[in-house]
Amino acid sequence: MNNILIILLIMTVSMPVLASDPYWTDCDHIKTVTGMNDWKPEIKIGSLGDFDGKGYILLSGWLETPSSGYNYAIKFGELANEVQNINLKLIAPEGEAGSMIDKISISERFESPKKIQSIVITIEKDFNWGPEVINCDL
Repeated sequence: MNNILIILLIMTVSMPVLASDPYWTDCDHIKTVTGMNDWKPEIKIGSLGDFDGKGYILLSGWLETPSSGYNYAIKFGELANEVQNINLKLIAPEGEAGSMIDKISISERFESPKKIQSIVITIEKDFNWGPEVINCDL
């Protein structure tokens, strides 16, 4: 019986510690190309604490694109006054693509080295509609 308890204790100590569930907030688009003000992206930002003393920011949602096959790249700008600037570049597919509006899924996780109160996402794209800047307050 004692051996079983010792084995269970060793297994419990060696199990990884899981982070808590993220706290999610909706983001608002604050600058949109004229004529598309009724269009709303579905972007959420999550704040996740971890037991190793690090914090993480989760970016999740979707943006509409003029065709399927778009990809994206994220570049982090400077962190100033607790505001993290991010450039999100939508990359058009190579070759011909149908001209049916589609959605691109956005899913990113990055370590938050300092306290962040807000994230400002500037969207770089090759089409002239949809959001240009999205603000996410934590």
